[in-house]
Amino acid sequence: MKKILQVLGVMFAFTCFISSPALAQTQFGWTATNSDAVDTTIGKVPAGAYHAGENGPGEYVPDDSLYACRGEYQNSVQPGKLWKSWCHIGWGGKEVLLNEYEVLVTEPGNMTLSWLPSGTGEPKPENLVYGGYNDDSEGYGGYPLDLCRVAYNGGVHPGKLWKDMCHIGWGGKERYFDNYEVLTLKAPV
Repeated sequence: MKKILQVLGVMFAFTCFISSPALAQTQFGWTATNSDAVDTTIGKVPAGAYHAGENGPGEYVPDDSLYACRGEYQNSVQPGKLWKSWCHIGWGGKEVLLNEYEVLVTEPGNMTLSWLPSGTGEPKPENLVYGGYNDDSEGYGGYPLDLCRVAYNGGVHPGKLWKDMCHIGWGGKERYFDNYEVLTLKAPV
């Protein structure tokens, strides 16, 4: 898994360089961790973990922050949300919990990550943040999965952009939405 994720990082850096030389020096990355090292409810997350949303009411824990994560699953790398000690992804109609994953982290710098509104049928903003890829079992050739988030059930949940919909894991199921936000990388003007 580590080798696959390293290749993905190189592919992303190359893509940023091609689309804009100013974006070649990004101020974010992915750090490997697992469920033994993380507990979001008490703030035990990797340094610089990117706050990507929050759970809705009813989860009575001190910190309901959700962070962007990704993990290897079924010959793919799936983005999702880090909550409690697990990376929750939507896949195959179900919510899947991964115990080994990477967390999106940021460092101080002059580039920023920004959430922009988007939706089915709308043109996508430039410089979407690449979170992983699907396998090729459906003939999509390792289709890229960008990061998205959606307001749902009183919270804001990060997930993956797939087939022009934002897919999240929630309540044991994969749920998908046609109105969402996408994560973009912004360089200074």
